[in-house]
Amino acid sequence: MTDLSTVRRPWRFWARHGLAWLALPLALLLAAGWVAAHGLDRPLLLQANALLLGRGDGGAPQPALAVWWSSLSLVGRALGLLILFLLGARRRPDWAAAGLIVLLLGGLGVDALKGAFAAPRPPAVLAAGEIHVLGDVLKERSMPSGHAAGAFATAAVVLLSRRNGRIPKWAAPLVLGLAVAMALSRLAAGVHWPRDLLAGAALGWLFGAFSVLLAARSGLSDWVAGWHGQRVAAAALLLCGFLAAALPLGYPQGRAAQVALVIAALGLGLHRAWHLTEEARCTAAARHA
Repeated sequence: MTDLSTVRRPWRFWARHGLAWLALPLALLLAAGWVAAHGLDRPLLLQANALLLGRGDGGAPQPALAVWWSSLSLVGRALGLLILFLLGARRRPDWAAAGLIVLLLGGLGVDALKGAFAAPRPPAVLAAGEIHVLGDVLKERSMPSGHAAGAFATAAVVLLSRRNGRIPKWAAPLVLGLAVAMALSRLAAGVHWPRDLLAGAALGWLFGAFSVLLAARSGLSDWVAGWHGQRVAAAALLLCGFLAAALPLGYPQGRAAQVALVIAALGLGLHRAWHLTEEARCTAAARHA
């Protein structure tokens, strides 16, 4: 498969070979419009919230399911996704570079749309007891879902990058399945309507595809792969680890996932910092030998 950084006319290349990436967001946007037009947001949310949490006749959620969906929502926040991209910065710098771009551009774009739509979230509309809310009770800026956008942007980055050849056949269903699960966690949490997820997923996929191309053509992928880029990535990983440990991320039942993110970020960040320091020391010694 072609490395995008070597393509002379990238837009023509994507027009010829990348129609598949455009079909998914188009289908998602059409589905969002269909759900909204037929007034299916409320019944779908009520059924999904009860089913995903195993509530049964509107009762309390099953503890294991509450932990699972809370963990997915926690990891799906911008800080969690940034940690995931930085964890892979050494082996897949193209993913890390595209991830940095998509979290910046996609985050700004989704935040602007949230402000423009100013749509109320389910807890602001539904009566108490109709749904069970996990974590913080959010009531504003519902459309589109930032979690769904981040999840599908991440999937696009992983699946559309072409730096190191073809990905395994099992990767596509696994990555897309995780993106869908992360989006569904917002229904389980009771803080988004189904159309929010569909619109957010479509936007996230488009932002992810654009970020993959921009990272390759701008040279950012090559910079991240270099010594200076790896040093910055290690420092950023340490900073994200401290932030994940210090900040309240809004999902008490996902505490184990938060601890895992902190340990992974700080542990690998320290390891990479030590490795880069030793590498620089050896290089300096070789120059003076």
